Parts: sequence; C-alpha cells; structure tokens
Amino acid sequence: MSNHPLLPNFIIIGAAKAGTTSLAYSLSRHQDIFITSPKEPKFFGENRKNGLSWYISLFENAGERPLRGEASTMYSSLTKRYKNTPKDISSLCPNAKIIYIMRNPYERAISHWRHIKGKNQNVPSFSAILRKAEIYFHPDTCYNSPESAIANTVIGSSCYATILERYLKYFDYSNIHCVAFEELINSPNIVLRQILNFLGADFQGVNSMLDGNKFPLRNDAGKQGRELVAKPILTQSDNSILIKLLHTQAAQALMVLGKTIDFWPQPR
Repeated sequence: MSNHPLLPNFIIIGAAKAGTTSLAYSLSRHQDIFITSPKEPKFFGENRKNGLSWYISLFENAGERPLRGEASTMYSSLTKRYKNTPKDISSLCPNAKIIYIMRNPYERAISHWRHIKGKNQNVPSFSAILRKAEIYFHPDTCYNSPESAIANTVIGSSCYATILERYLKYFDYSNIHCVAFEELINSPNIVLRQILNFLGADFQGVNSMLDGNKFPLRNDAGKQGRELVAKPILTQSDNSILIKLLHTQAAQALMVLGKTIDFWPQPR
C-alpha cells in the first residue's frame, strides 16, 4: 500500500473498444479531473517494470485538480500479463474508484478483432478465432491455455461478469461504477452526471465535457482498424459459437446494469 499523494484515485479499466478513450477525453475537460498522458500507462501489467516512480510521474501535472485518473483497457482483459491486475491495483491504490464501461459483448469482440487485425495482418480470421475459442477458451482457466491466447483478448475482454467478479474480490461494490456504452452515447448528459456523482466531482462541469449535447468520440487507433479491416461476415455457425461463448456473461452483466437481456441484441 502507498500513501503517495499523486497516485490515481480513479481508474477506467475498459472495456477495450467500448469508449474508454472517449470517456477519458471527456473527463479530462472537467476542471477537477486530470487524466494521464498516455491515457493507458498499463502500469498494473506489462509496464510494471518501469517502476513506481515512473507511474507517479505521469500524475505530476495534475496541479490542483483533486481527481486523478488513467484508462488502461488491458486492466479488464483475461491475458496472462494482467492476471493479477485487480489485486495489484488494490494493493497500491486501495481506495481507488473503478469505472467499467460495458458494450454489447458480441459487437465489442468483433470491433476488437478488427482493431488488432488492422495492426497485424497475420492475426487469424474472426471465424478461426471463434473455432479455437470454442475448444480451448474458458474465462476461468484461459491464463493457462496458450492455445486460446488471441481469444483471451478478443473474446475474454467481453467476459464482463468474470472480470467484474475478479475486481469484487478486492474492491467494495460501492467503489465500482458500471456504465453501458450505448447509454453513454445516447444519453451522455445523464450518464456523465452519474459518473461525476460517483467520483465526487462538481456537476456544473458537465457541459464542458460534451460537444454541444453529444458525447465526444475520440479514437484514432480504433478508426484505423475499422478502415483497414472490414466487418467480418459471420455464418450461422459463427454466430452460434459467439453466442455460446458470451451469452451467460452478457446476461449477468445486464443484471448488474439493470437492463433486460434484449438490451444487447445477439448476432444473427
């Protein structure tokens, strides 16, 4: 545990391809909130080797802003390097507030695949990943399965219920705020006010966080993936596997969000 005054008091943990970059940008426009640059330090994972002094230095420009945050989407992945992330965050920042954005898990997985495929054309097709995931992937044991490595990222990052359960082992539910990406886009004023309330920030700054009355979308990396890689055409078999892998996760996450099962339509 550390009592350093510059450590973050809130962290956006993802999900990847669910508006974390846009939310970090929006929050940074509030007068009381500071977001690191880069917005994804990945300190509680692959960049732990950089040392605590490096991590703290990312918050040195916070000035008088009382709320300091970062937004590393890998914190909500099921990859081996981030297996201990919830525990590590709680050890160093036990009072940090956690924000978790959840998007339709089927659409999110496809978007995530397009993103990594756009950066590396050697990544298998989405259909091939699904078929390997059907055999090897399970959210509770995937860390030990090298055969499901890509699925751990593409499919695992949509396993919201499992990831949330991991965080609840170390953080009280009152310190975790779950957001539906779709509501953030469709009702940004309401959702941003809820986030500000959760963080203890002044509501008066909410207008500065919007572009007019719209949520400001910012994600050049995601745009690159979408431009380079077309949305995959899924067969009925592909859709069945995708639903099989994520249906239970989706249902449990929607219960947390207070939504009915049809809030996130299944692929067809």
